[in-house]
Amino acid sequence: ARRVASGEFTERIAVKGEDEIAELTESFNHMIMALESSEKVRRDFIGNVSHELRTPITTIKGFVEGILDGVIPEDRQKEYLSIVRDEVRRMQNLVNDLLDMAKMQAGEVSLKLSHFDMNELVRRSVISLQQLFIEKNLELKADFETERMFVYADRDAIQRVLINLLHNAIKFTPEQGEIRVRTYLEKDRAFISVEDTGKGIAQDEIPYIFDRFYKTDKSRSRDKGGAGLGLHIVRSIINLHGGDIIVRSVEGEYCEFVFTIPKPQKKGKKKIADPSEN
Repeated sequence: ARRVASGEFTERIAVKGEDEIAELTESFNHMIMALESSEKVRRDFIGNVSHELRTPITTIKGFVEGILDGVIPEDRQKEYLSIVRDEVRRMQNLVNDLLDMAKMQAGEVSLKLSHFDMNELVRRSVISLQQLFIEKNLELKADFETERMFVYADRDAIQRVLINLLHNAIKFTPEQGEIRVRTYLEKDRAFISVEDTGKGIAQDEIPYIFDRFYKTDKSRSRDKGGAGLGLHIVRSIINLHGGDIIVRSVEGEYCEFVFTIPKPQKKGKKKIADPSEN
């Protein structure tokens, strides 16, 4: 017990017999395994945050020193300052995501629930990303089961989910590709689907894509600005609403994210517990 308290999690106690002491021993070993797993998560988390912050800080430091030392000519300083600004925004987004994630895990998020038209929210989210669709000449197909589909949820939080899923679809869909958004009702749930004709996700990676800081190899090479927190926050938001999110994908063909919002609840703010308990 003293060694475990000091951070040593490698040893296990031999279980002998089937009495209460044996049961206590098994419980103690399970506790050691849980503590070891938690410690690994903590170390990985610190390492990932440090890595994500180190790169933009190094870039900013280099460019600022280059400007101050006169290494970067005056006629190119504006160009490099624009890069510095983008890196600052990247760090700002990362810090905001970390704060949001911490609040969700601590159960400190109160949803501001209201009735709104999900189809209209989809339209507004698409409009906000219209320039990205144009730049890649992507075709958008909207398939709404009904002209209007009202839900009872936190409008801003659900829009954040939509923006994230649409942005990812745009990012990983080749030029002249297609993105399809569907909304429909089934039993006591509203279903929202975002599907793209990108390269998809490998089956062995699908179980991990909602994990904090997880990135597929393709996204690491193509998405320099992401920190791997977007989908984790998306799942946390959906879980806070009592819904679920799944992904279907065939590598080289398509990728589809589907999230659900359960039957409307009573109006008002709702204090939500730790999403990890869902």
